[in-house]
Amino acid sequence: MSEVRGRLARLSPEQRAALERKLLRQPKARPTGIPARSDPDAPAPLSYGQERLWFLQRLDPADASYNMYMVQRLRGELSTRNLARALTTVAARHPMLRARFPAVEGSPVQVVEPELKLDPVLVDLADLPASEREARATAIVAELTNAPFDLATGPLVRVHLIRLSATDHVFCLVLHHLVADGWSLKIIFSELAACYTGNAAGLSAPSIDYRDYAAWQRGREPSQESLDYWRARLDGVEPLELPTDRPRPAVREPSGDYCAHRIGPELTARLEQLARDERGTLFMVLLAAYQLLLAAHCGTDDLTVGSVIAGRDRPELQNVVGFFPETLVLRGDLSGDPSFRTLLARTRATVLDAFAHQDIPFERLLNDLGIRRDLSTTPLFQAMFVIQDKEASALPLPGLEVEMFDPGATQVKFDLMLDITQFDGSLWAMLSYAGDLFEEETATRLLRRWERVLETVAGDPGAPLSALRAAMMLPEDRQPVLDTPQPPARDVLDLFQERVRLAPGAPAVSHGTRRVTYAELDTMAAALAGRLSEAGVGPDTVVGLRAKRSVELIAGMLAVGKAGGAYLPLDPAYPPERLRWMAADAGAALVLDEDDLHEWGKSTDVTVPGSLAYVIYTSGSTGRPKGVEVPREALASRVSWMRKHYELGPGDRVLQFASPSFDTHAEEIYPALAAGAELVLCPDDPLPDFLKTPEGAALTVLDLPTSYWQELVAMGVAWPPGLRLLILGADPLPGPALATWYESGPPGVRLINSYGPTETTIIAATAEMDPAEALRRPTVGVALPGTTLQVLAPDGLPVPPGVAGELHIGGSGLARGYRGAPALTAERFVPGPDGSRRYRSGDRARFRLDGRLEILGRLDRQVKVRGYRVEPGEVESVLLAHPSVRQATVVVRDDRLIAYAVHDAGDALRDHLAAELPPHMVPSAIVSLDRIPLTPGGKVDQDALPAPGQPQNATYEPPAGAAEELVCMVWSEVLGVERVGVLDDFFQLGGHSLLATRTTARIAAATELEVPLKLAFTHPTPRLLAAALEHLAEEADERG
Repeated sequence: MSEVRGRLARLSPEQRAALERKLLRQPKARPTGIPARSDPDAPAPLSYGQERLWFLQRLDPADASYNMYMVQRLRGELSTRNLARALTTVAARHPMLRARFPAVEGSPVQVVEPELKLDPVLVDLADLPASEREARATAIVAELTNAPFDLATGPLVRVHLIRLSATDHVFCLVLHHLVADGWSLKIIFSELAACYTGNAAGLSAPSIDYRDYAAWQRGREPSQESLDYWRARLDGVEPLELPTDRPRPAVREPSGDYCAHRIGPELTARLEQLARDERGTLFMVLLAAYQLLLAAHCGTDDLTVGSVIAGRDRPELQNVVGFFPETLVLRGDLSGDPSFRTLLARTRATVLDAFAHQDIPFERLLNDLGIRRDLSTTPLFQAMFVIQDKEASALPLPGLEVEMFDPGATQVKFDLMLDITQFDGSLWAMLSYAGDLFEEETATRLLRRWERVLETVAGDPGAPLSALRAAMMLPEDRQPVLDTPQPPARDVLDLFQERVRLAPGAPAVSHGTRRVTYAELDTMAAALAGRLSEAGVGPDTVVGLRAKRSVELIAGMLAVGKAGGAYLPLDPAYPPERLRWMAADAGAALVLDEDDLHEWGKSTDVTVPGSLAYVIYTSGSTGRPKGVEVPREALASRVSWMRKHYELGPGDRVLQFASPSFDTHAEEIYPALAAGAELVLCPDDPLPDFLKTPEGAALTVLDLPTSYWQELVAMGVAWPPGLRLLILGADPLPGPALATWYESGPPGVRLINSYGPTETTIIAATAEMDPAEALRRPTVGVALPGTTLQVLAPDGLPVPPGVAGELHIGGSGLARGYRGAPALTAERFVPGPDGSRRYRSGDRARFRLDGRLEILGRLDRQVKVRGYRVEPGEVESVLLAHPSVRQATVVVRDDRLIAYAVHDAGDALRDHLAAELPPHMVPSAIVSLDRIPLTPGGKVDQDALPAPGQPQNATYEPPAGAAEELVCMVWSEVLGVERVGVLDDFFQLGGHSLLATRTTARIAAATELEVPLKLAFTHPTPRLLAAALEHLAEEADERG
C-alpha cells in the first residue's frame, strides 16, 4: 500500500487529474447483467427519467422543450439514397427509435413498433433565388425543431434534408428526449456513417434492449446512504431569484429563445490548462464561472444549478440508444468572497460528491424529499448547465464538410440553460432563456458577462469573487454618473423677490375667497421676519410653525427664511405630545401658532449660504420620528429645476394639497412662487368636492400621493378641464392603475412619476409617463441634474442592469443629516467611492437596460413566505389589474401574506390571483374593505388595516353535487385515503405528479371530457377542481 501511495505522490498535477478522470469513468462494482423481461413483446414500463419527461409533456402537450436536435450543414456530394438506407438501418437496430408512449389508465407504457422506414423528408430549395434560400432553410429548421411530438402515436423521430444546391444540404434530425440522449446522438451518428458507407455488417448489436433497462431500474431501490446525502445536501435550498424583466406568471411557458457566442480556441486552451492545473475538468471551470454569474445577479452566495451526467456507468449501456441521463442538483457555495481558485475547488468537490451519489433518479428524489410541484417554476433549480460530448457534435460522413447550422429552437426547459458544445477547438455557448421572463438583450449581456469572467480567471485564478463581479461589468452596464457639477442655484427667496418686482399685483396665494398678491405676501413675510429677527432668529435657528394650511402659514415659511432661520412644520392635527416632542428634539427656539403668525415687526431679509431651510420629521424604524435637516442650497437646486422642468409660469394655478409636515409641500409652494404662478390652498373639504367648485376646476397643476390619486381615479372624479400637469409620488405607481388613467382620465395631461426620500430634498428622479409604461413596472426615470443614483450590492459594489440592490443617492439635493443624531446620520449618509456623500435609501431598485430606474419596494418590506422571497408590491399590481378592484395593498402578518382590497369581485378575485401568480405569492387571506386607510401624507396606513380572520381550519367538509362527489371518490381510490373532503389539498394528502396523471385520466374517462393535467395543480382541492370541471362541461355543451 505504501508503494502505491508513493507512486501517487510522485504524479504530476496533469497525471493526477488524468487518473481521476479515468477513475470517474470506471463503472462501479455492481452485479453484472441486466436481465431480459419475461415477455419481450409486452408493453414495458418507463424508466424514472422517461416518466418525468412523459409527465411534463402531458402537463403541456404543446411543449417542445424536450425536443433534441442536431442540425448540420453538409457541403459536398451527398448520396440521399445511402443516407435514407442508413437511417432505416439504424432505426431497425435500436428499438427506442421506433417507440411510442401511450397511457393505460393514466399510466404510461412504452410500445415499440416492429419496423420504421426512416426516409428523410426532402425539401428542395435549389430553385429559389440564392438570397432567399438561407432564410427559407432557417425558417423550416426552426419550425421542425419547435414542433411537439405526439407521444402516444409516434414516431418520435423526424428527419429532413433541405437541399440548397447539388453540393449543399442542411441535415435536420429531431428526436424527443424520451427515446434518446446526447450519448445516443454519438451512437446514431457513428452508425449512420458506417451504414452510409456500406459497413453496417461490422457493427456489433446493442448489448441490451432499453426496455429491459427500464424494467430493471424500476425494480431497484436507491441506497439509503445516497438518499441521506441528498436530504442533507439540499436542506434549505431556496429558489433562484433571477432578475427577470417581467413578473413570473402562474404557469411557466416553454416558449423562449437563445443567444449564442463562440469562445475562441486561445481562451478555450487557457481554460483547459486552468482545469488541469487545479486538478479539475473544463466542465468544473465553466460551471464555477456560471455559478458566479448567477450569484452576482441574484444577490446570493448559496444557489443550485442543475446538470446532467450520462448515466451509463455499466458497460452494457455504452452502445444502447435511449434516455439514460441523470439530473444532478449542484449546490454552489460562494460565501466569504473566496478566490476563483477556492470556488473551483469547492465546485470540484460538489461535482465529485454528486457523481458518487447519482443512483437516485431525479423524479424519485423529488418524491422522496416531498418537493411539491410549482407550475410557475422548475423544482430544486431554475438554471441548468450542460456540456455536450465532442464526438456528438458532427455527422462524420466521408467526403463532406460539416458546419453548425442555426437550429432556431424557441422552446426552453428552464429559466436559463447554458449549453456548451466543443467544436473545432472552440467552445460554442448557447444560453437559452424563458421568453416570458427575459428580454433578448438581457440574455445576451448575461452571456457576454460570463465570457468576461472566463477571460479574467484564465489569467488570474486567484482573483477574489468581488473583483470578478466588477470585471464582468460591460461598458454599457456602467450606471449613470453625474456629468458635470451644476452651478449653484439661486436661493428660493431671491426667485420669489424677483416675482415680487416683476408682477407685484399678480395673485400669489388664494384660499377660498381670499386672494393675496405677490407684494402683499412679501409684505406679510418681511414684517414677520422682522419680529423673528428681534427674537434672535438667525442662521440654523429652528422655528416651529404650528398652524393649519393658510396664507399666514405660507407667509410664515417665507418669513423664517428671510430671518435666516429654518422652519419646522407642526401639523395641529398631530397629537399634542408628539408635537411637543418634535419641537424639543429639534431644539426649536420659538414655536408660532396661528395667532402668532399675525404679529409683525420691522421688515428684514437675511439669507446665509449653507444654513438650513427647514427641518422635516419622518417616521423612524425605532418608533421615534427623525428630523431631516434640509439646507437652503439643496432646496434651491430642486426648486430651480422644478420651475423649469414643470414649465411653471404666471398662467398656472397650482394646488397646495400636501400637509406641511411632508416635504411635498415644498414642491408645491416654492416652484409656484418662484415662477409667478398662483398657489391655491386646498380647503378642508375633500378634494373631489373642491374639484367641482369653480376654484378647483380652474387648477392647472396637481401634485398628489400615488395612493390617493388611485382612489380618485377609482371614484371617477371630475378632473379640472384645464389640468395640464399631474405629478405623482410617495408610493410606487402600479402599471394597472396607470393603464386605467390612460383609459378613463382626461386626455393631454402630462403625467410625471417622481421619486425621492425626504433626505434627498423632495425628489431625486422623475419620469414622463406614457401608455407603454402601463405594460410594465412604471419607471421613476433618471436622476435630476446634479444628482447621482447608484444601485449597490450589500458589499457596496455596483450591480448590473436588471439586478436589484439598495439605491444610494448623492449630489446637490442631499440633506445635511438627522437633527441631533450623529450616529444615525453616519449610518445613513455614507462616503461614496469619490469621497462625496451618498444617502443609503433603504429602497430596493434596479436599472433597466435603457438606463431608467425602477423602484421595487423597501428592503425591509421584502419578505419570505414559505422560503420564497416575495415583494408585496408585485402582488398588489396583479390585484389592481382586476377590473373590479379599485384599491389594494398587501402586507405580511404572522408569516402570512394578507391582501386588502376595495372591490366587488367576490370569490373570483382569488381565482384571478391563482391564474396570474405563482402559488407562493397568492395571499392566504383577502380582506374586503370599503376603503384603504391612508396616513395624512397619503400613504397606506398599515397600522389601521384590520386583522384578517383565521385561516380555514382543517375540518372535514363533505362534497356537495355530482362533480365534487366524483373528484372526492377518484382521489380516495387513487390516493388510498378513506375520506376526502372538498377543502383537502391533493398534494397534502400524498399526491404527486404521476398520481395526478392517474386521477386526471380517471376523471376524464368518467366525464368524457378533455381534462388538462394542469388543472390538478392549479385547482388542488375537490371544490376548485369540481368547479373547473363544470366549466369544461359548459364549454363542451356550447360546442355541441
